[in-house]
This record gives sequence, structure tokens and C-alpha cells, in this order.
Amino acid sequence: MAKKVLLIDDDQDVHLHLKIVLEKSGYEFISAYDGDSGIGLYLSEKPDLVILDYLMPGKNGIEVYQCLNERIKSANLNATPVIFLTASNQNSDEVASILESGVNAYLKKPFGPKELLNIIENTFVTHEISLRNRKLKDAIEHGKNFLENLVESYPVAIITTNDGGLITFVSKAVEEILKYESEDLLGTSIKIILTENKGCLEKFRQSGTPFESYEVRVLSKSGMTIPMEFTISELKDNHQDVNGYLVVGKDLSANKALEKEKLEKERLAAINESLATINHQINNPLTPILGNLQLIKNDQPSLNDAQLKKIEIIEANAKKISEIIKKFNQVSELTRRNYYGNVNYLELN
Repeated sequence: MAKKVLLIDDDQDVHLHLKIVLEKSGYEFISAYDGDSGIGLYLSEKPDLVILDYLMPGKNGIEVYQCLNERIKSANLNATPVIFLTASNQNSDEVASILESGVNAYLKKPFGPKELLNIIENTFVTHEISLRNRKLKDAIEHGKNFLENLVESYPVAIITTNDGGLITFVSKAVEEILKYESEDLLGTSIKIILTENKGCLEKFRQSGTPFESYEVRVLSKSGMTIPMEFTISELKDNHQDVNGYLVVGKDLSANKALEKEKLEKERLAAINESLATINHQINNPLTPILGNLQLIKNDQPSLNDAQLKKIEIIEANAKKISEIIKKFNQVSELTRRNYYGNVNYLELN
């Protein structure tokens, strides 16, 4: 499909000259003799290129160019390359002003067919390169924003340091976990927030591995220590020289709580098994003891009061032991009480 070129110029001879040259070269030629007509024709025809005279009655070339840009933005149209036609005596300041306005090229009058076609072809090429660069820049910016949003929304602490261990970046999760503002940590040594294993960076340098994990305790702004797992890897420049470190920290508080809960459940289960065994072992001899005590009381009416009193004491304590044994099957939690010195005992609840 032939590319469409719009000429906006008040000179009829220029129109005739461009029409012959462009149509002979395979372009579709449309034209307007003043700025307002050119703007209207641009919006209706949507040309691939605009050739615009700098000096015209009414709106001059710069004013028309500015109007075109405003209409392009308001109509959400793609930018169109523009070539300015200037007089041969145009001074350098005016030419610089034209180029600074954002036009793609300029062509001094008078000009020949070859010169015209060359600048048109070059303008199309440079405009296409510019569009590709803009798309590439937009894609890079989009990718950068995506990665930044990904880092900020990732629920682990991300810290980067320089080769000396000074913090150069902290993610939002660091602020949420440790309650520090990023400004509090940037430029400080990572050792500031470590309460133990402060030499983990040095250990990693010496390990010679791509990455290494360390369990550390990190100090929050409030002074509370938080168990975390730090995974450290190298950051390298374009020459593959190490210029810093990436630290990804996972909060282990929930894991530690679950481990503690699991350990307590396992200990309770083990104690319950032990108590069940004790229950069985004590109940076996306890049952005949209580039965025989009752038989003695019933079958020996000649027992005096002192003897009956002794039997009742034995029976009461045997029953107390039986009640304690029953509790063994109902233990739901472990409560430690101090018995004497460093000795503790378990209270059955």
C-alpha cells in the first residue's frame, strides 16, 4: 500500500513540484494551502508523513505543528513524522528552534527531486527506529515496574548489600517484619540487625558456593529478636566480578511456633502413653487390695475400733490412688510446678 504524504504550503509551484516527484516515486500525494486546511486534512486522511512550510500566512509552520501535536494527543493517534521546508536564508538559531520543537528533519528551498526523496526515505527510517526504541523503552520500563512491584509484594525480606556488607536496598517486607524505615537501614552494615551469626557474609565468601542459607536472629526496631533464615547469593557486574550480595530472609517465627506446638503435642502423647501404662500397672494390684479390704471389714465383726480405723485409712488412701490414676486418662496439657530447688513436677490438668 502506497504511503500517504501531506504537503501544507501556500506556494502552488511547490505543490506541483512535489506532486510530480512523489507520485512518480510511488507515494500518494495530498495537499493543503494553509495551516487550518492542513490540520483538517491530516485528521481526515491520517497521512504517513507531513511536509510543512515554515513561513506561511496565518498560522506559521511552528503553530501548525503545535496544533497537529495537540490534535494527535486528543485523538489518541500515533505520532507522524514531520519535515519542515525552510528558506535558504534561514539563520541557524531558527533552524535550531525548528529541530528543538521535535520535528524529524528540515529541507531548505530550493531542493531537487533526489534531495527530497532522500530526506523522505531517511525520515521514514529514523522514525521507524524511533518508534522501535520507544516501544523497547516502554517494554523495559514495564518490565522494571513489574519486577519492582514483584519485589515489593513478595512476602519475604529482600536486602542487597555492597561488597563490604553495607545495605543498598531493602524491600517493603523488611520494613513490615523489622518495623524499620528503609532510610534507617540504607548505608548501614547488615551486622547492625544481626544478634548472632554476624559473620554469615564472611562465611559465605569463603564457602565458594553459588548460594548458602544461614539461620540467624534479627533485631527489630523495637528490640525484639526474630528468627529468620537468610539465603545469600552473589551480585555480579558486567565483568562477572562480585560487587555485592543478595540476601533473602524468611521469617521463621511461625515455623518455630509450629515446631514448639508439635514438640509439646509429641511430649504430651508420650506422657499419656506412659500414664496409660502406669494406670494399667497400678490398677491391677489396686483392685484386689480394695476388694479384700472390704471383705475383711464384712467378714471380721470382731475387729476392734483401732483395727477398723487402720483398715479405713488404708482403704481411703487406696481410693485416693485410684482417683489419681483416673486423672491419668484425662491429661490435656502439661503444667510444670517447682517442687524443690531445681526439681519440677507435672501438674495433671
